[in-house]
Amino acid sequence: VWMGAFGGLGKYKKETDNIHWYTRSDGVPSPYVNQIDFDGEGKLWCATSGGGVACFDNGVFKGISEEQGLQSRNALSIRYMPFNNLVYVGTDNGLHLIRNGN
Repeated sequence: VWMGAFGGLGKYKKETDNIHWYTRSDGVPSPYVNQIDFDGEGKLWCATSGGGVACFDNGVFKGISEEQGLQSRNALSIRYMPFNNLVYVGTDNGLHLIRNGN
């Protein structure tokens, strides 16, 4: 079970009854994770306040922010839509689409 929170991104492990928290040192671009979703390939997408979007794939975080074309670092919501294979990101500056991780 994954969870986004104002403290980072957490993954609950039933075997150890423990939550592992991913932080900036792990590559999460902001400690404020507003919403998460999974795409059709199983990648975890995170909308963050102040850090844009993060994609967690094969144990590595990839950040998407203003440098990659996102018009705001404040991603408030995120949703993967399987019918068109796009990730929709709601920011404080409008709606953005991510196609093929860009």
